[in-house]
Amino acid sequence: MRNSLAIPLTALLLFVCCACQKKEPARIYQFRGTVVRLDPNANVAVIHNEKIAGWMDPMTMEYPVESKEEFKALRPGERIAAEVNVTTDGFYLTKVHEEKPQ
Repeated sequence: MRNSLAIPLTALLLFVCCACQKKEPARIYQFRGTVVRLDPNANVAVIHNEKIAGWMDPMTMEYPVESKEEFKALRPGERIAAEVNVTTDGFYLTKVHEEKPQ
């Protein structure tokens, strides 16, 4: 009887330990780029970004946009500024807004 409880209790203990782990806070980088195209079904913008100091060189890639309202305001060809949030699970854009020419 004792052995039949060991496996479920061990599994429960592992589950509780994993659920209680603290998530690492997002690393946030300043972001600038040009919108290439939009995927409204996935709330994803394909953007050619400038160099992101401390994270990546210029390239064109897909960026999920956290806010549906900010995503809806985007237009292909538009220059934007935002924050890119990088977590252990992935990355996404916040505080997205058009960058006005100076």
